[in-house]
Amino acid sequence: TQSTGCTANKLDHPVYKLFSVSNLQTDTLCPSARLHGGYRHYDVHNIYGWRSSQVADSALRSLSEDRRHLVLSRSTYLSSGVHAGHWIEDIPSTWEGMKESIAAILNYNFFGVPLVGANICGSSATVEEELCVRWFQLATYYPFAKRFSATGTSPETEFSDSARDRIRSAMEDRYELLPYLYTQFYLAHAKGAAVAKPVFFDYLDDNSTLELKTQFLLGDAVMIAPVTDAGVEKLRVYLPEDTWYHMGTREPVTPGNAGWREVPVTMDTIGVFVRGGNVIVRHLTSALSTAEIHKSGDYMLEVFLSEGGAATGFLFADDGLSEHTISQNKYMTVSFNASRARITSEVTLLYPGYNNTNMLREVYISGLDGEPTKVEINDDGRDWRARTYKDGILHVTGLELKMEEAFCISYGR
Repeated sequence: TQSTGCTANKLDHPVYKLFSVSNLQTDTLCPSARLHGGYRHYDVHNIYGWRSSQVADSALRSLSEDRRHLVLSRSTYLSSGVHAGHWIEDIPSTWEGMKESIAAILNYNFFGVPLVGANICGSSATVEEELCVRWFQLATYYPFAKRFSATGTSPETEFSDSARDRIRSAMEDRYELLPYLYTQFYLAHAKGAAVAKPVFFDYLDDNSTLELKTQFLLGDAVMIAPVTDAGVEKLRVYLPEDTWYHMGTREPVTPGNAGWREVPVTMDTIGVFVRGGNVIVRHLTSALSTAEIHKSGDYMLEVFLSEGGAATGFLFADDGLSEHTISQNKYMTVSFNASRARITSEVTLLYPGYNNTNMLREVYISGLDGEPTKVEINDDGRDWRARTYKDGILHVTGLELKMEEAFCISYGR
């Protein structure tokens, strides 16, 4: 018997070594221990966390009275994503820790656990101000975003006003993007799609994407290139062969060919790009909670045309609170199709039990090759004057269109 108290065998002391702990028996039983039913602890250790999530999910369903609940676990296994999200704990408050969080989130999407996130700013009692700001900017695009610090500490209270403003701005961006993010979770539920995924998933023939360790895709439309080192003023980004736009300005990335490039960043910005050919639905304003934004969060559409002048999008929406919205027919899905001349919506599913009072108020169309001479709403023959145009981007405002009703906005030349 060795000093650990476990037998010297291939289960208690396997040939491979873990990165996180020195021995498999750290803080638990010896892997060779026999459990009920004759199972070795080595074979069933991870099933304990999986079963705990399953039981917690079942219990909360019985107690919640049709209200949605959330189960988070630090111990997950295959199919845990059906019952729980994964909370990545013990990430160090370092630049390397922030990079590791990205790899972990992508891995758990591989494993079928799309609701996953790391502690924003890491788990340490102290954290550098610049690091924490950059981490919040990254976490805007985590599938699951949660801030955590050591008991009795709150490093942000010592930050400068400008840092706190940047953190607040990052979280506001996240709330505005919730319709898009929420739709990705619906697609994960309905089709098994990944919410966050490596860039090479969508560019299998581009070997350069295999080198990307911190860039990743959020759904099919958005690519994130976070700032993961201190003092960065120019970000080295790889753009695969496609039409790309800067999300913040909605302007096309130039030149448009694939390859590595340097993108200027400030302390207010990171690299966030949208692939041409997509329509993104956002909330027009932010809010302090998902419940509040469901009540008052009117919509905005952002159309990013492909090189061929087309774009499509999809929206899933429900009340955000009820437990069984799909089985009880309390949701809607909307498809969008756009060209250089018009954008149309089609309500692909709308059940009688669903009620959404939020309106579409604004639309941006990026990638036009000239200023439209006329804008019409639902082909009513009238020229909609509440619009601006600059450098290929048309901005239509003052709209009052119900998302649960089909619409058409024409902007031909």
